[in-house]
Amino acid sequence: MSDFSGYGYRAMAVIGLMLPYTMNATETAPWYPRAFEIRPCAEYQYQYFRKVNSGHHDFSYLSHDSFLNLNIGVPYYNWYGECELLFAGTRHRSFGYDSFRLTARYQILDDVSGDDNFSVIPGLTLITAPKIAVHDIGSFHHGKLEGEAFISAGKEFSCKEYWTSRFWGILGVGTADVGSPWIRFNINWERNYWDVYSWGVFVNTLWGLGGDRLSSPHHFRGYGPIQHQTIDLGAIFHYAFEFGGEATIKYAYRVYAKNFPENANLITIRFCYPFGL
Repeated sequence: MSDFSGYGYRAMAVIGLMLPYTMNATETAPWYPRAFEIRPCAEYQYQYFRKVNSGHHDFSYLSHDSFLNLNIGVPYYNWYGECELLFAGTRHRSFGYDSFRLTARYQILDDVSGDDNFSVIPGLTLITAPKIAVHDIGSFHHGKLEGEAFISAGKEFSCKEYWTSRFWGILGVGTADVGSPWIRFNINWERNYWDVYSWGVFVNTLWGLGGDRLSSPHHFRGYGPIQHQTIDLGAIFHYAFEFGGEATIKYAYRVYAKNFPENANLITIRFCYPFGL
């Protein structure tokens, strides 16, 4: 139990992103599970907001949104590959396909098994989404073809074979086939108890570099040209079962929004069942 969950839990990220933009479950923490350990996961997120900020005033826009993310990740020595399939049901559209993404990461520093003071992992994510998803204000997309380069860094503190606490952050820059780039910056802190359960807190931010303001949520054509800004605060709880499964529940609240849905509440439930080759 301790060996399995010890390695497996190192890969559990405070799943950066999003708001609408935490709808993807991409692993971004600067630690890996065991080599050749396949990690299939399913994640459900409920998102609720009543207003959309336009930069100058608010639009009333009550929305109850559901997102389902199915993903699988595989580490290979210093590499980690992951693919994700996302489905969404929002006020804008009935439940259906939202996006597909591929992510590759490469660990250049390792503070757990190596002699480094910090762990550092750069990565790249490619995303494709249909027009109906791009035009959905509750689903974060700049365009139909998107890419984000990011780097995550962090440090673990341990006692014997267990890590006791850790902090880490991620900086990402993304762009799409239309509009302007965006910048993401997230910070996280976690506390671990014998690799059985842990909890943590996080701050997620997203900054669009477009020059336009959001004119109306009813004639929305994507976040590409929008100067959107968001800050979310949240908490996460993770539990590792004896049979090998891992469950995570997370809550986030949007404390600041500009040209974006504001005062959003997001509840995320995730289950993973890693197994080795």
